Amino acid sequence: MLYHLRYYENDLKILIDKRKRKREMKNRELDEQYECRLLCTI
Repeated sequence: MLYHLRYYENDLKILIDKRKRKREMKNRELDEQYECRLLCTI
């Protein structure tokens, strides 16, 4: 039982990490788009 719980927690952490990474990637893309827009308007 305890083993399953630990395993589940680990899966959760991996899932959360993936979501974080995805969000960071998205934020980076948004930042790059924003910079490009700034450069284009100048």
